[in-house]
Amino acid sequence: MPAPSPGRTSPLARLLLLIARVPTWFRVLLPVALWAAGTTLIATVPTSAGAPADLVGAGYLALRLFALDAAGFPLDPGSPGGLALWAVMLAAPLLTATAAADFVRRHVLSAEVLARGLSGHTVVCGLGNHGRVIARECARRGERVVVLDTRPGGVGAALDLGGAEALVLQGDMTERDAVLAAGVLRAGRVFLAAGDPLVNMEAARLVRALCQEQGTPAPRLYALVDECEDLRPILGPMGLRQRDMVDQFAHAARCLVDEAAVRAALAAMGEGTAPAHLVLVGFGRFGQAVLRALLQVEGLRGRALRVELVDRRAGPKAERFRDAVEAAGWRLEAAPDGDAEAWVARQGRRRDRPGLVFLCVDNDPLSLRCGARLRELGGELAVVLRIARPMPAVGEQAVGEPAVGEPAVGEPAVGEPAVGEPAVGNRVLARSVPELFGARLGVLLDGDGAA
Repeated sequence: MPAPSPGRTSPLARLLLLIARVPTWFRVLLPVALWAAGTTLIATVPTSAGAPADLVGAGYLALRLFALDAAGFPLDPGSPGGLALWAVMLAAPLLTATAAADFVRRHVLSAEVLARGLSGHTVVCGLGNHGRVIARECARRGERVVVLDTRPGGVGAALDLGGAEALVLQGDMTERDAVLAAGVLRAGRVFLAAGDPLVNMEAARLVRALCQEQGTPAPRLYALVDECEDLRPILGPMGLRQRDMVDQFAHAARCLVDEAAVRAALAAMGEGTAPAHLVLVGFGRFGQAVLRALLQVEGLRGRALRVELVDRRAGPKAERFRDAVEAAGWRLEAAPDGDAEAWVARQGRRRDRPGLVFLCVDNDPLSLRCGARLRELGGELAVVLRIARPMPAVGEQAVGEPAVGEPAVGEPAVGEPAVGEPAVGNRVLARSVPELFGARLGVLLDGDGAA
């Protein structure tokens, strides 16, 4: 799936947004100044309506200028007074028009007003990397999307989701008024996609509490978290269910392991001269999710597979998986120093190189550097590079030629051979976690629909 395009607004929306940013004091001062100038000019400049009016009459006629209702036109439009009067006659109705447009923006076309008329829609709380991918996928499926984010949004339907648009509201997903404005009581789905899993859980608790308070059925909740099993003890006290939690890293890791290139590398491990050795560089939340996904791959269990962990704190983390890994017939071991770049540097001197490397560190520049260096080693080493943020072309200058990047739609990954093309040299497959989750999201939503 291509990276979501950034939010774009139409020219009219940009004009309305510009008007909205004009300071209040200037909005008051400008019409007063125009009225005073119009009064003075009507009282001193001869017009087609006759001789200049007295000051009181001129003040009344100056008010009519704002309604595009001038009493007369300057007899000498080329004189300084005539030019000034023409300027006021044109500026006053324009000011009226901008005020009317601002009123329409605030009270007729605002996202808050438009959201009130929706029912069965999808609410996405949090417009970060995951939130954009979720909103795009839901819009692609034909769902009407309302986005709630703490950062200022656009005007009305302002977020472009590649052929569809979403209403953008500004507010905090943990505040009652904000989630009610997004229409969670009438929504079909609500995604909680902040970067902090605890914030997502608190927002899910709030939505359930509001539905219970109003006596309405709760929408289907998707609170993005890191490890569902670790959160199980606190779900009950918060009024939440296991079904409300979505392990974003587990879904992303499963999608990554299901990639054709990864499946091919896994299938070849231990066959012929291919080494039965894979490496996880970085064993944090995503690295652990990848190992869980690998343990579920059919055909790998029972092979004498060596799994090497490159992480400074790999020892304590590995103990959680040791029983499952041994039950699969694999051997789990930690690299001596756990430093990613030091481990990569040693590979040039090693004869027992692994057949598959997953770069799962949280540092994108570090992943790119390590991926580029591993690619330069030659041989048949397959490298799967995880990046945290969606990047259409991740740093060509940073990794050298050919670039390690994310492919366009319908194209093979950079370094991955096209169909029918033999694999020559190292292959590097780069994928971002939000995009992997987005690719898996369709399966998740289809499963809910079937249920």
